[in-house]
Amino acid sequence: MPTITLDKKDVMKLVGKEIPDEKLKNRISMLGTDLEKVDDSEITVEVFPNRPDLLSEEGFARALSSFIGVKTGLRKYDVKKSLFKVNVDSS
Repeated sequence: MPTITLDKKDVMKLVGKEIPDEKLKNRISMLGTDLEKVDDSEITVEVFPNRPDLLSEEGFARALSSFIGVKTGLRKYDVKKSLFKVNVDSS
């Protein structure tokens, strides 16, 4: 399983709230990851195959903020029509 190291400052900024290390360690363990370490600058976790959304700082912060109740509910994303068209040959 992949182990990733996230910038703690970036994750906290994306979450929108500073979380004390002990609470952070507890909550990360409940997210579906194995916590390797949390220090002043980094968060290192092992991500299970069923959670590819946690493989980036943005995805990890999105899941964490929902889990701790900072930003709940479904997110709305602005989308626009693509300028590209993909044709797939049936061969």
